[in-house]
Amino acid sequence: MNKFIVAIAMTSIAGICSPLMAEAAESANVATKNNAATQYFLDHIAGNLELTNNYAFRGLSQTKEEPAVQGGLAFTFDSKIYLSVWGSNVNFMSLAGQQVTLETDETIGYANTIKDFNYDLHLVRYAYPRASTASYNEVIGSLGYKFLTFLMGYSSNVFNSHGSGTYSNLNAHFDIPAKYAYFNNVTLSGGVGHYNLNPAAGTSYDDYNIQIAKGIGDKNQYVISFQWVDTNHKNPPYDNNQYIGTLTANF
Repeated sequence: MNKFIVAIAMTSIAGICSPLMAEAAESANVATKNNAATQYFLDHIAGNLELTNNYAFRGLSQTKEEPAVQGGLAFTFDSKIYLSVWGSNVNFMSLAGQQVTLETDETIGYANTIKDFNYDLHLVRYAYPRASTASYNEVIGSLGYKFLTFLMGYSSNVFNSHGSGTYSNLNAHFDIPAKYAYFNNVTLSGGVGHYNLNPAAGTSYDDYNIQIAKGIGDKNQYVISFQWVDTNHKNPPYDNNQYIGTLTANF
C-alpha cells in the first residue's frame, strides 16, 4: 500500500471515527445531564404510604371509623413552591346524597422557614372522583413559631354546599427527650380547632386531638402513631370519641 492509499485510508478512518467519537461524547453528555436531572427530581420528591384504622379529618371520621389505605407524593421546587397529590379510601354520603368512596387531594403551595418561623400558603382541591357533588376547593395558610403552629382554611363552597366554611386550629408539637420517653424520636402533639360553617354546610363545631408518635429507622423512615380525636357535638359514626392508630412509611 503506497502513501497515497494510506492517506486515503487514514482520512476515511478519521472521517468515520470523528462522528462516532462526537456521538459518544454527546451521548456521555446526555447521560450526565439525564443523571443530573434524575437526581434533581429524586432530591425534590417525597412521599408516604399509610395504614390506619380510621381516617379522621378535622375531628370527623371519613370512613365511619373503618380502616383506610392512604398515600401521597410531593415535589418541591428550588423556589419553595410545591405540588402534591394525596389519596385515601373514604365512606360517607355527600350533601347531595351520593355515596363517596374515594378522595384525592391536589395541592399547590409555597412554604418556607426563616429562623424559628415557618409558613405555608396553599390551595387544595378536595376531589371525590366517584361523587363529584362533594368536591370543593380551599385556601389554607399556616404560621409556625418553634413548637406552635396556627392554621386557617377558607372555602366559599365548603363540602360543595354553596355555603362558606372557615377552619382555624392551634397545634403544639414537642420532642420528648429519651430520658423521659425511654425511646428516641418520640413526639407529642395536640391541638384545638373550630369549624365555622354556613348552615347550608352543617353545624359549626370544635375539635380536639392528642397524638404520640415514634419514629423508626434512618431519618424516621417509619412512624407509628396513636391519636385521640373528639368534637363537642355528636353525629355518629362520624364524630364519636375516636382512637386512631397509624403506621406510616416515608420515602
